[in-house]
Amino acid sequence: MLRNDEKEIPQLKKLKPKVSIEKILQTVSDELGCSKDARKTKIGLAIYLARDLSGTTCSKLGDLFGGISGVAITAGYNKIAGEIAENKRLKRKVAKIRARIVNI
Repeated sequence: MLRNDEKEIPQLKKLKPKVSIEKILQTVSDELGCSKDARKTKIGLAIYLARDLSGTTCSKLGDLFGGISGVAITAGYNKIAGEIAENKRLKRKVAKIRARIVNI
């Protein structure tokens, strides 16, 4: 049986801002530029933020990011989440990009 507070969690998803994938990609690209070194990080951050902010399923995100599987999206998300937890500089950069995306 679910507790009362667990029943309300899906309602919180409705309060999260839904952002278009295009806006996320554009903001990440603007922030990181187009250097060769940043390309892999850019894709990882775009996947991370798209999964977090867009409300789109992992399988749909996989289709949008070149036909990769939903499992690969989840793995990439978890990898970036771990890097963010360990790297303060990356954490600040993600916070800055997220603020630009949701216009905080």
